[in-house]
Amino acid sequence: YSARGQWAYYGYRSLKLLSLSVGARAGSVETGADRDARGPSLEAELYEQAWRITEQVLLRFHREVTQDRARFGLVVIPSDFRSLASTGQVDSATATVRLQALARQAGFPLLDLAEAFRTGLLKAGPTEFTYPCDGHWNAQGHARAAAAIFRFLREQQWF
Repeated sequence: YSARGQWAYYGYRSLKLLSLSVGARAGSVETGADRDARGPSLEAELYEQAWRITEQVLLRFHREVTQDRARFGLVVIPSDFRSLASTGQVDSATATVRLQALARQAGFPLLDLAEAFRTGLLKAGPTEFTYPCDGHWNAQGHARAAAAIFRFLREQQWF
């Protein structure tokens, strides 16, 4: 058990909380007028808290990695292939924009895999790269991600 392992665990828990909060927000039937009358919702507060924790974990992880004279980069994996396949956009685009801003601020590179999958998904649909039963990547999905990550690492001149 290490300090890095502990931070990775907290990062994972924070991202799970963020994921649950995003899902809850998407399913909410509350109207804007309801929210305005009550002020910020607990859901919105939890969402923002999860983001602050996630950002702090990523910044600390970045700092520790660079202190060890290693390189740090972040790969963003789109979780919503169905919307990417139908519209070319991801429901998690707001999250990606926030992570991109954090990466620019901290000075580490970020790869958004949505770009790597967009063209193929728009042509063939979500099952081009995923299993239809559960959405996990199939062999083509893994190959597409690996190729994008390889290009990213080469662009960074990390090998």
